Amino acid sequence: MKRLISGSALLMIATVLGIATTAAAFAWLSRAGVAPEQEVAATQRGPVRPAVVVVADVPAGTQLTAKMLEVRDIPEVAYLPGTAAEIPSVVGRVTRYPLISGEQVGTHKLVAEGRTGEGLAFAVPPGMRAVSVSINEVRGAGGLIVPGDRVDVMVHTDYQRLFGPSAVATIVASEEKKQPTVITVLQDVMVLAIGQVTTPPIDGQSDAAALRPDEAAAQPKAASATLAVSATQAQALFFAAQEGTIGLMLRPFGDTTSTRLEPLLRLEPLGPATGAQVRN
Repeated sequence: MKRLISGSALLMIATVLGIATTAAAFAWLSRAGVAPEQEVAATQRGPVRPAVVVVADVPAGTQLTAKMLEVRDIPEVAYLPGTAAEIPSVVGRVTRYPLISGEQVGTHKLVAEGRTGEGLAFAVPPGMRAVSVSINEVRGAGGLIVPGDRVDVMVHTDYQRLFGPSAVATIVASEEKKQPTVITVLQDVMVLAIGQVTTPPIDGQSDAAALRPDEAAAQPKAASATLAVSATQAQALFFAAQEGTIGLMLRPFGDTTSTRLEPLLRLEPLGPATGAQVRN
């Protein structure tokens, strides 16, 4: 009987001690501000490190914003070297490669800090396209146009080739159908490159319309000019380049006005050009 009582007493004491130990552990974890289940999970997965990840898929060439990012605790075994630990350190940087949702943002996946990127693609303003046309010293304003300048684009061709058969249906004389014509196809377009010399990359803060390197030098021997145009303008420019000879008119710095011009079909005596006439 004594042994039975002693065994029951021991079992009761062990139970009480177990409950007390559990309560003490929960109390300590609560004071430490850590939920018990989190502590258990952390113990199971091992040490963790903070890592910046993207919250959605991000294409290459995208400038990162704070809304695209968040910091997550990543198990140390899954942490990639070079991954950013703080969001501000990568905000404003440009992705070199596409990133998928949840992917860690490593510095090797971004364009070098302080630079938007190298190459013409990084100099093309958002929503625009880069199209090149053939030029020489004469058709390129004496070879003095430099990247960042703004120009108007003319094309010299036959009237029929430019406007199509329907435009000359009422013209009887065949020689008139082949009437040489000059028309200004585009006005106020930015020069992205002359030959292989380009404008500075867009950094998200500069005005793309005013980019012009102060140290830009003329390239009189350049055979091409690359212009920033819309997708619709790109078609018109390419069409004109295939149907005739392209010439560029250099605009005064800061002049972004447009003037309605009719196609020139024949030469007529003109008065002297003045600044007032040009502005009108």
